[in-house]
Amino acid sequence: MWRPPDRTPPCRTLHALPDKQIEIRWRDLDAYGHVNQAVYLTFAEEVLDDWFRHRLGLGAGTVWDYVAARTTIEYHGELTQADVHAVGTVSLVKLGTTSLTAKIDLQAPDGRLAAVVETVVVAVDRSDRRPRPITEDERAALADATPPRGSRGGARR
Repeated sequence: MWRPPDRTPPCRTLHALPDKQIEIRWRDLDAYGHVNQAVYLTFAEEVLDDWFRHRLGLGAGTVWDYVAARTTIEYHGELTQADVHAVGTVSLVKLGTTSLTAKIDLQAPDGRLAAVVETVVVAVDRSDRRPRPITEDERAALADATPPRGSRGGARR
């Protein structure tokens, strides 16, 4: 029986990729032909989830249990379908008892900064959905990602 060729891209590990690439799809665009403002949040969440999996050593398809408490987006430029994909980079801003603040830079492949997303997320207990302290192991893995003092981290401006 004939089957179409497998067009699944090869799996890449984040251990070798400091940035996350996200394909820009037609449905991500608005009437002006650039990525809709709401899609930036989806891109940021996807980048952050991938970063958590990498930092915390979680398996594929596994997510760290958190909820967003606050998110801000500062737009710097547009992304269009001609860019093919967005590139996201995460840096840790602050690590608290039950929460953390992360900065996600979203860029075009050529390095143009499209947006900076800053989000505060709270670790939650899966069983009761209540805030929980970030464990010592999580804290060590996440603190390891803190950029050196004086470093801007993330995107080049």
